[in-house]
Amino acid sequence: MALKVSALATGARPTRRLLGWRARSKWSLLLPALLFVAVMTQVPFAVALWYSLLNWNFLNPSNIFFTGLRNYQYIFADPTFTQAILNTVTLTGGSVVVAILVGLPLAFLMDLDIPGKQVLRLLMITPFFVMSAVNAVLWKDLMFDPNFGLIDWLLKLIGVAPIDFMTQYPQQSIIFMTVWQWSPFMMLITLAGLQSMPIESLEAARVDGATKWKEFVHIMLPHLRKYLEIELFLGIIMQIQMFGRIYISTQGGPGNQTTNLAYYAYRQAFSQWNVGEAAGVGILAVIVTTLMATLLFRLIMRFSLE
Repeated sequence: MALKVSALATGARPTRRLLGWRARSKWSLLLPALLFVAVMTQVPFAVALWYSLLNWNFLNPSNIFFTGLRNYQYIFADPTFTQAILNTVTLTGGSVVVAILVGLPLAFLMDLDIPGKQVLRLLMITPFFVMSAVNAVLWKDLMFDPNFGLIDWLLKLIGVAPIDFMTQYPQQSIIFMTVWQWSPFMMLITLAGLQSMPIESLEAARVDGATKWKEFVHIMLPHLRKYLEIELFLGIIMQIQMFGRIYISTQGGPGNQTTNLAYYAYRQAFSQWNVGEAAGVGILAVIVTTLMATLLFRLIMRFSLE
């Protein structure tokens, strides 16, 4: 009995050592990646935070001094900043929600067993690989132009007066461009959810006499819920920093109707040459993005646990 106890005792030591070695080796492998991410993200943030506390204008580069929170006071006093926040919420929320709603039926269409399905899928995801600047030029000059655009040419054929979409409906035009480009991405995620759905649940519902609508509402949507949440989360994170389409198509106008936080920061830096205020807007944009992502993540987790 004593030999067994001693054997067990001696056998336990290598196990603890092995577990400790594994833990140390895991952290030693992760540490370089963590340090790289920290340097690449936190150092630029710290530099931008320091710049936001300085009075630094390119028009007078020799007059740089510490000004504290005065840049933030100027930003909050500027009504354009408030409108930029509202525009950011409108453009981001509208683009993401509509892209998800468009991608959902497209995913069901791509899930059907039809001839040439692979080629059709390839054609459907092509807009996602178009650069934002090219997307803006395509829709601004070839589609929405009131004189030479394809849409207004079609409207003339049916007797409708030309419409200057970029002037009369600037936000809707930006949202439309974004939806055209990002709907394929939403479609791919939804399609992955559809193809992972257990066929036994659908077959059991059909045996019980469930209609197509009841299958969709009570079986497909609950299964697709986590995929739709991923689409919403990733879409907001990506589209809240929208810049290229706005810069190419509207330049933040007419007026400030399409000026979001990203374009507002650009304008402070390269139109007014105010580095301090531009850095302050960048810091506030990071805070707004973090708050929105945290709130959205907590809502998703709460609904997922219910």
